Amino acid sequence: MICSRCRKDVPPQGFTQERKTCKKCRKYQKEYYEQNRDQEIKRALKSYNKQYVDDPELVRKKKREAIRKNPVSYMLWQVKTRAKKKGIPFDLSHDDIKIPECCPILGVTLEISNEHSSENSPSVDRIIPSRGYVRGNIQIISHKANSIKNNATADELQKVASYIKVLENRQAMSEQSDKSREKKWRNSVNYWVDDTAPKCDESSHSNSSGRKIMENDVLKDIIDYATQKLKTAYGFCGVAEGPKMAMLNSTDRQGNDIKIDIKLEKEGD
Repeated sequence: MICSRCRKDVPPQGFTQERKTCKKCRKYQKEYYEQNRDQEIKRALKSYNKQYVDDPELVRKKKREAIRKNPVSYMLWQVKTRAKKKGIPFDLSHDDIKIPECCPILGVTLEISNEHSSENSPSVDRIIPSRGYVRGNIQIISHKANSIKNNATADELQKVASYIKVLENRQAMSEQSDKSREKKWRNSVNYWVDDTAPKCDESSHSNSSGRKIMENDVLKDIIDYATQKLKTAYGFCGVAEGPKMAMLNSTDRQGNDIKIDIKLEKEGD
């Protein structure tokens, strides 16, 4: 194999993990970088800024390609930067990060995202957060599982899970109760419309949406106002309209029927 720096033919065992430069050249590069760290950082930033100004989309594209090509290096750089920022221990290497096929917590397939981290992107989790990113204290899980776990203890997560179950059960019971009340209302309204409501000429009292048009705008405004109030108070309101009358029907939380009859006694009132 040919080293990309010295252009010499080197046996496979003489290369670094990236398989681009030989170990001898890599060692020289590290030593040179440590001796000229500030100068190299300025040079790299100048080159990066120039590329970003010239073609920012190309820079982002190269970064995404680099992450997809070697996600372990990117994850290692992320946690190393995070550990330095938080002042916690760090002693990981490439060999310590093994990305499994599925998240061990949620069971979803881990995928390298093309853009920002997604819910199924692999992430490095500290099993015991206070110990830092050290060997034996990390696991690779999905980004969503890591966000849920965060710094919480097992007891805290159990309390959150129990509370969410209570909310879900309460919501399911409320929806079931609302459906029961609505069905009960529909039965009563159908009876009222079929047997009691005055008939009207559909051609003269219907608009394009099929709703019957009231002969008096004031009456219509009263019905709309009362309907909105019942919906706000009890969640829903049924309306059966005729040309000069209407019936509003709802049910309170205790299951009691609420009926309001609106009738136009005299044209213009």
